[in-house]
Amino acid sequence: MSAEGTVRMGLFKAAKKAVPKSVKEALRKALHLVPRRPFTPYLKKKTVEGVDFDFWIGDRDGRDWYDLHCTDPVWIELRFIRDHLVKAGDVILECGGHHGCTAIILSKWVGDGGRVVTFEPSPSNGDIIGRNIQQNKLTNVSLERKAVGAMTGTVRMNEASNSSVLLSGPGADVELIHLDQYEYLNPTLLKIDVEGFELKVLEGAKKILSTHPKMAIEIHADQLSYYGASVESLFKLIEMERYDVWIQWEDIQEPEKYDMKTPINKRVHLFFIPIAA
Repeated sequence: MSAEGTVRMGLFKAAKKAVPKSVKEALRKALHLVPRRPFTPYLKKKTVEGVDFDFWIGDRDGRDWYDLHCTDPVWIELRFIRDHLVKAGDVILECGGHHGCTAIILSKWVGDGGRVVTFEPSPSNGDIIGRNIQQNKLTNVSLERKAVGAMTGTVRMNEASNSSVLLSGPGADVELIHLDQYEYLNPTLLKIDVEGFELKVLEGAKKILSTHPKMAIEIHADQLSYYGASVESLFKLIEMERYDVWIQWEDIQEPEKYDMKTPINKRVHLFFIPIAA
């Protein structure tokens, strides 16, 4: 894609992330009252950072994110993950699978000797992931239709495409698990994109964190406070001295070494590369 297209997609994503959660909820409820023509899923051939695959566009959000406004064949975040975090044979726990696009790409990079476990609590998103796994005949990807947090139980989610945990109000109750239940898989990389619930995910992964796994975390700094968290409290759960930390401030920018001083007060991507002993 052209540089202009990359900038356009970055601005599109930034604008969506800048809208406060309360406004998003109000807009979502209002849109449900507006009659819309049925959406017909369709298959799209994609190439992302050297990976060719078929991808089902399952709903309107998927059409926006993975077709109309995508940056194919460029995805700067994933390119950094490929070049600095992933290797053949890795076991990846992906929290927030959405429609399975990243799981497909990661599955190619870990190879037959690796494994990707993708967690997605939204029933409709899970159906789309399942269809994409089947379409690409992936044998090293498994789908867990569950939310990830600090404990086991149930949690209430909204019904948005990029669904998030609700502390009150109507929503869908889904099963809640914690990552340490999957410690037996010996995960080597955690990829986390959970719309502000990042601290809770890490609180439920203390055993795994003690092994100093590679990590790629999308920090939603503007949404952390909704769950009583902060960037500082998140960092306290990680042995920061054991990592080189890189940050991607905007989707259209290359990641840079994080100085651990500049405040993080917006959505960013953080990459944790273990320092060799």
